Amino acid sequence: MSSIKITQDNKQVLEPVNQTLCEICRKQFSNYVCPRCNLRYCSLACYKDLQHADCTESFYKDSVTAEIQNRELDKDSKNKMLEMLKRLEEENDSNDLMDDDNDDDDDQENELMNRFANIDIENTDPDLIWGLLSDKERLDFEQVLKDLEITGDWNKLDLPNYQPWWKHHLLLIQENDDEEEKENYDKKPALPKTVPDFTKLTQPATRSSPHLAWNLLHLLATYSYLMRHSLGDLLEDPEDTAKVCEELSVNVLYSKAANCPFQNVGDVVADLTERIIDRENTTAIGKREFNNQRRYDLRLLLLQDMEALLNDSIRAIYDFWQGINQIANAKKRNKKSLLLAARKLYFYLAAAGYLNNEGLKVLQLAIQNETNRVKAEKEEFFRDFEAAQDAIRKHQQQRKEAEKIKIQEL
Repeated sequence: MSSIKITQDNKQVLEPVNQTLCEICRKQFSNYVCPRCNLRYCSLACYKDLQHADCTESFYKDSVTAEIQNRELDKDSKNKMLEMLKRLEEENDSNDLMDDDNDDDDDQENELMNRFANIDIENTDPDLIWGLLSDKERLDFEQVLKDLEITGDWNKLDLPNYQPWWKHHLLLIQENDDEEEKENYDKKPALPKTVPDFTKLTQPATRSSPHLAWNLLHLLATYSYLMRHSLGDLLEDPEDTAKVCEELSVNVLYSKAANCPFQNVGDVVADLTERIIDRENTTAIGKREFNNQRRYDLRLLLLQDMEALLNDSIRAIYDFWQGINQIANAKKRNKKSLLLAARKLYFYLAAAGYLNNEGLKVLQLAIQNETNRVKAEKEEFFRDFEAAQDAIRKHQQQRKEAEKIKIQEL
């Protein structure tokens, strides 16, 4: 029998072992040698024994540190990890109060709470939090992310139940409202004390252009995504907000073209849908039905937000302008494009104030028509998809039966 031993120059060599007993349990023959202290042991249980704890904890710590140094998590994954850990920490708090039956579970929960006792999850570097996770916790977390990337069902992530401020009116008309649920809603941002006079900023011919309406709707939908993306705080990560805004508003705030590329509400929603899906990169290869499901659901959500925000467009564009303007003025470098974007938002703030009730009704009707069209298209697509799936299943069944008959004839 031989065992692996680590030499001083970190090379692994086979060393003959004369049936040496495990130095932990003293019952079984040792088949392994610890790579750090050369302790002889027989199994994983003995390797993790308290007698060997100092060595194993040091080994795990070094392994985690090395992995962190070689690992680069993107910002979205880090944010998701922070939210998952925050939720886990809250659940563990309640479990400690309610569940005293399982000593092993209590020990694990207490150990987790001890690790994160002095950590402010919301403001701590994600790399530091990642380093505090055990091997199993990191593997479990990575598996969750892999599953979500395949299914695209990010609702299973159990993130905070963020609700944007423009959805708040739905709770006000419900009976027996849940006060805790209400607290998840953003407070409405402030209205401007004065709205710029649109007639002083434009020529008469410009005021009647339908392009103003399509661009305004595009900005409202961009704002809705930014608010959901940042969980209601555009200034929490200014660089990210500015980056996402530039990616989504290429054809409006960052456009230098004289003409507007949108001819209707459908064009506006289609442009934003594809840009959002591209940046989130959640499309799973080989999942054609998921790709379309994602698109339809996103288009309908954007249309829903757009219609709700249109009723309070001055408040929304003013909040959008304040955020971008503050980010632009705080930047020390490369601020020109952001300042121009802020100026355009100020222009569309004036346009929102200029929009009369008649124009508002026309746009709302256009959004509702597009919503109905997308819903009908979605239903038709999935009917055709199910029919195709049934046809494939029948064809496969017929082929199996034909092969079975052929085998019987032989």
